[in-house]
Amino acid sequence: MLPAGHFAVGASIGYLVNICIYVIRRGRTTFRHLFWMPVSIILCGFWAFGPDWIRFVKKMFHLPYAYSIEAHRPGWPDLFFFHGFLDSRYPGRGTIIGLAVIIFIFASLIAIYLLEIRRLLKIIGKDL
Repeated sequence: MLPAGHFAVGASIGYLVNICIYVIRRGRTTFRHLFWMPVSIILCGFWAFGPDWIRFVKKMFHLPYAYSIEAHRPGWPDLFFFHGFLDSRYPGRGTIIGLAVIIFIFASLIAIYLLEIRRLLKIIGKDL
């Protein structure tokens, strides 16, 4: 699976955890949760790249890198949000769907922030 797909899988897991917290709180959240929601989603997305970080860093510094098939098979790479399973099952795919998932996550986070701003403005007595 290509990087956008891996990032989308990791970010969607972080997104689902945060949405569950938001729903449990009945749509009322704190500043701390609003701050850590996108941070945790991005960190989960980057965690999904786990086995590919060595390759990215070596490419960035123009160092030689031998491709390791072990980093892309099911097993230890699955600790990084099923990285090995996704690479063995869907090689070279996932860019369009991954991008669509990332855009959906971004748009829904914007909607949550707007709903929270609206709720807080109602509390202080101002209408939108």
